[in-house]
Amino acid sequence: MDAILASSLDTSRIIFEAPQKRQQIWLLRHVGFAANFGNVAPADALNLETLRLGLRSDTIYRPELN
Repeated sequence: MDAILASSLDTSRIIFEAPQKRQQIWLLRHVGFAANFGNVAPADALNLETLRLGLRSDTIYRPELN
């Protein structure tokens, strides 16, 4: 994953499969809040969107982490 992110690939054209919350959080922190997700259960879509918008404690911007 680090090699993909370090390369010049346009991550806006990649769909990341991330069915687990910890995977989604990692991708949001490293790829950005516009990351494209696949393999997310319909019941988890609202939770993912709140993570994406930074409305949950998992993804609230904290300067010491960035």
